[in-house]
Amino acid sequence: MGFYCLAFAAVYGFDFEGAIEDAEESLRLGLSPLDRLTAEAAKSVAFIMLERTEEGLPILQGIATHVKRHGFSQMMASVSGTIGAGLVISGEWSKGVKQLESLIDHYQDLAPQVAALNHLTLGDVFARMALSQGQASLGTMIKNAGFVLTTVPRAAAKARTHLEQAAESFRQHDAPLFLAWALYDLGLLAAKKKQKAEARTYLDEAKAVAASCEGAALESKIDETLASISG
Repeated sequence: MGFYCLAFAAVYGFDFEGAIEDAEESLRLGLSPLDRLTAEAAKSVAFIMLERTEEGLPILQGIATHVKRHGFSQMMASVSGTIGAGLVISGEWSKGVKQLESLIDHYQDLAPQVAALNHLTLGDVFARMALSQGQASLGTMIKNAGFVLTTVPRAAAKARTHLEQAAESFRQHDAPLFLAWALYDLGLLAAKKKQKAEARTYLDEAKAVAASCEGAALESKIDETLASISG
């Protein structure tokens, strides 16, 4: 159990390679089917966050089908949003975004903290779109033509809306590592718009929060971004 807990903690601290190592150790040692299922989920989430969706997404979708059939709502709440993110990363932009929006609506009153995590995931998805505009393949652009025309131009604004909602909730519910992630993404968006002062404000707070909960991997990424906008 300990290693898959470490794996999930590493994922949310941006140490995705470390998360995979911890999950593999959990799989090596684990005897309980539930422990092994949870370790596989953590490993799959890490793969998706590394944009290795061909490795992570099919396994995570299989886990989702399994837990729906046998009942393990806690895991579904933890991983469903990552499936949506994985769909977007793999080119199913509209489908992935709709899944995340549906999860936010579903959990808004039932479990506000889970809704906030999906706001963070959707905000991160839109931030990736805004920060990498023009880098998608022609095939992906054609496949998502309607989405490209109606949604991608507003990706940065949508990202900020979801990230700000997530950050507000994480402050209220004392979830510092998630808060640091939201602030980091907000800082990246501000830096993209050449709003250096605003970016530094977000990134300085993100760094302080990450340091307070030993999020060294995320803190390192924040330092890299701060260095890139210095001067």
